[in-house]
Amino acid sequence: MEWVKAYTLSEIAEKENKAPLTIKAHPETYIPIRVESKRLATRKKNWEQKRDYTIRYIKRRDITKFLDL
Repeated sequence: MEWVKAYTLSEIAEKENKAPLTIKAHPETYIPIRVESKRLATRKKNWEQKRDYTIRYIKRRDITKFLDL
């Protein structure tokens, strides 16, 4: 079974050798997803961070390749 990997903005920018703003501006190529977890909710509750979620990006070609299996 093949997995689809989600990347942080900085990871995918480095991997694709593109600027982070380019990735954010092209939702037809990179799909943003919201990832929630109890750890992040606890950190938000303790005022260690602002949001109880993180944004990850998935490459659209990875999803189409996954769905074609």
